[in-house]
Amino acid sequence: MASIVRSPGGFHILQLAGKRSAVEGKLATVPVQQTRVRHILLRVSDAAPEVDVLRRLNDLRERVVKGGQDFGQLARLHSVDPSATRGGDLGGSIPVTRCRSSSG
Repeated sequence: MASIVRSPGGFHILQLAGKRSAVEGKLATVPVQQTRVRHILLRVSDAAPEVDVLRRLNDLRERVVKGGQDFGQLARLHSVDPSATRGGDLGGSIPVTRCRSSSG
């Protein structure tokens, strides 16, 4: 599981839900890596300052990594993104890009 990531939409924790080659899936003739990602999104607001959002995401991340809790269930309960109803699944396949971590 990735470290906390900051985006224009807020702060996220990401989980790789699956990946495969598009050639193997007979979806392309050139090498393309398809990746499914789930996420939990929290936004900074007057009621939820950045330090609280980061603390909460770190707690959720630890509950998955060390506590073995189900990422999808935590996304349903805590994410503010519409994908929360799908366990944070961003749907389909997305290209993998590197995001700058909030810690570095």
